[in-house]
Amino acid sequence: MFRDRIDAGEQLAGLLEEYKGRSTLVLGLPKGGVPVAAEVARFLDAELDVLVARKVGAPQQREFAIGAVSEHCAEVRDEEALKGLGLSEDDWERQKARTLAEMQSQIELFRGGRELPCLTDRTVIVVDDGLATGRTAQAAVRAVAGRGAQKLVFAAPVASVVGRKRIEREEGVDEVVTVSVPFVFYAVGQFYRRFRPVEADEVVDVLERFRNARC
Repeated sequence: MFRDRIDAGEQLAGLLEEYKGRSTLVLGLPKGGVPVAAEVARFLDAELDVLVARKVGAPQQREFAIGAVSEHCAEVRDEEALKGLGLSEDDWERQKARTLAEMQSQIELFRGGRELPCLTDRTVIVVDDGLATGRTAQAAVRAVAGRGAQKLVFAAPVASVVGRKRIEREEGVDEVVTVSVPFVFYAVGQFYRRFRPVEADEVVDVLERFRNARC
């Protein structure tokens, strides 16, 4: 469906044309969502920044998500996963604290530790490169909701049916925009011809180049 994240961002941007203007803020989820968000922000002539959110892994299986957290300590718990693994409230709190500490180093790297831009009375578009379970995206939009945005939009090139429904049900989300919601969905990468990992230094480079071009 998409050649790469740049192509995905360009296709997604075309569906967001009504939000063109410098009062719009586009927030990319690192790492893979930032290159997509940059294309959206470029097309919309909008401000670009990063919103850090991460899955919370199980104690002995960090790749197995038991929830997600984002900036401002917004969280989403997968109660079914917690129960299935026999994890306690203390287990969750320890894993959450560990993840938040790791996130702080990313915030320092990507934004120099500064706070998110002011959201008051602005259209805020949160962008990722794809939406699978929707847990991390849920945590991300919860970090934005209730912070004064005039309109909150979540956008991704591709989303699973379940993931999209989860975000649509989130309080404060006004619109969910996707290029495609395929019925058969195994992983985000299956919808990209080129889907390599995005490194932290690439995120920094994308953000810096965008800011320099906008000045």
